[in-house]
Amino acid sequence: MAGSVSAGAYTAGVMDFLLEAIENWEKARGTDPSIPDHKVEIDLFGGTSGGGITAAMAFFAFRGRIEHPVLQDDGRSFIVDPEKNILWKLWVDITGGDVFGQMLDGSDIHDYHIPSAMNSTFIDEVGDVFQDYVKTLGASEQPRNPGCISDEAELFMTLFNVSGLKYQLSSKALGAVEQYVSEHRDIAHFRWGDDYRKDGRMEISTRNLSNLKPLIEASKATGAFPIGLRARTLSRKAKYIWDNPFFQKNGKFGKGTIDLGKKVKSDEDAYKSLNADGGTANNEPVELMRDLLLQIRLREDNKLAELKAVEAMNDTQRMVAKSTRLENTSVILIDPFPSYDFEVTEPTAQSEHIFSYASDLVFAMASQLRFDAKEAIDAYDKDNYGLHIIAPSRDDVDKPEHAIACGALGGFGGFLSKEYRIHDYFLGRRNCQSFLRKYFVVDPEESQVNQDGTPNENYDCIKAVINGYQGQAAFERFCFKDEKGRKWLPVIPDVTLQEPIRVMEKAVREGVKHISYEETGKLPHYEMRLPKGDFLEKYSDQIEERINKLMTNVYDSNWLGDLLLKLAANRFDDRAAEKVIKIIKDDLVKRKLVKR
Repeated sequence: MAGSVSAGAYTAGVMDFLLEAIENWEKARGTDPSIPDHKVEIDLFGGTSGGGITAAMAFFAFRGRIEHPVLQDDGRSFIVDPEKNILWKLWVDITGGDVFGQMLDGSDIHDYHIPSAMNSTFIDEVGDVFQDYVKTLGASEQPRNPGCISDEAELFMTLFNVSGLKYQLSSKALGAVEQYVSEHRDIAHFRWGDDYRKDGRMEISTRNLSNLKPLIEASKATGAFPIGLRARTLSRKAKYIWDNPFFQKNGKFGKGTIDLGKKVKSDEDAYKSLNADGGTANNEPVELMRDLLLQIRLREDNKLAELKAVEAMNDTQRMVAKSTRLENTSVILIDPFPSYDFEVTEPTAQSEHIFSYASDLVFAMASQLRFDAKEAIDAYDKDNYGLHIIAPSRDDVDKPEHAIACGALGGFGGFLSKEYRIHDYFLGRRNCQSFLRKYFVVDPEESQVNQDGTPNENYDCIKAVINGYQGQAAFERFCFKDEKGRKWLPVIPDVTLQEPIRVMEKAVREGVKHISYEETGKLPHYEMRLPKGDFLEKYSDQIEERINKLMTNVYDSNWLGDLLLKLAANRFDDRAAEKVIKIIKDDLVKRKLVKR
């Protein structure tokens, strides 16, 4: 689950429908001959920033009992009980409708201490609710262990470790001075269970909550948007760093060469680090996901010698290992902000201006941290079964990136209005349904061998699904043909689909056809009740006060310096507030998220 900021509401909606679809399939299995009998199992939840938070929620929510929201056909009326759906409660309700007002509150700034540009106290409130949910999950009822979740499922959240891990390097030169490097890519890694396996995974379950505090701290830390939201401290036992292959760097480092501070000497000592947004280091952790899945597969098959060998491989060797060993396995990337179209421009003299260069550099770094182009090709290729992507999609928007309401203001738009979060939650559900029906599919006519007689890796990846549709009734109900006449079967059947999808072709103009799908039980769109264009004016005074407080608490100077700062802030804050409101309004107007 990729970085999302407030668009975590979309990711949560995707996960909500994914769970509902699997639950419906499990209920219908064995009672209806038109239901395929293969099974799916989720081994690993992972993510970064808002996606990491949602991954942590789903790690527990999928073992609870969620009542899924129902949106009526009118696109406005819906039924939901937030107390029975933790994903909705924490991503749509959050701490109320007016989250932006809470983010402008100045009570977090005092005595020249500025934790972040925006007040992040609401995140602590959300964390408290999540923590209480986990504690009561096992106390109120016996947590279920649904068939779709591995008994030892794992969870990771990426982190940007501002403090940094200190690695000691060995030199071959005689008398060489010791050398060190710092590492700032970090993960919080958990496994469902009661016992520690000495591999760096923090053990956690509803029976063993000894690592609940690190999980909550990591959830806050992975979403700590740099500068904008407060950085977070994470405390975990040293053994979870020293024992984890992620930190051991191909087996070359360990307890003696990873320095966690002077106070950290033994496995049980607490290592504390300051962490910022996980997306700063890796916004779409696809390869990490695959690395961990490969380790899980080898451990399941009790291939411990091979597991050790893989952990010691370099990145190139591990890529080959993953391609040959990850059978019957797929990674699904939920990405509210995939890369869209952009123009390649030739640099000019103005491009070298420090402010122009700085903004371009930040954009370039953010793009580079996403998964690489080769992975993007795989994700959008139906013939590649190992990686899939779910991204916001609507037919009635000018640009694909405008499909998601919370995408305004670089992902912070959802904090302005609860309507935006409701819309994106239901959009996530609708997009997930479409994904399961049309894109998370396999070719039933995939050959078992290639033309040269070698085994077909594609067939090895999907043979369990093909075998699951051996019954004629199941095949006829779910098999559909695309616009090229090619057959496809869904990996996870949506049992609300009563008859096969049909492709409809409509001539738009000469030589151009519009392709659409006709299907039963399709979820409706949520019709937003858009706020009026002047609704931002109510924040004007708060924005002024926040800017003033930020400026006057930047530096603890003498009385004259403080006076000059205050005078400058008083002259600047009102104009700055007007500029901020204009920037926000222009973006909302461009995306058609306010009434004219």
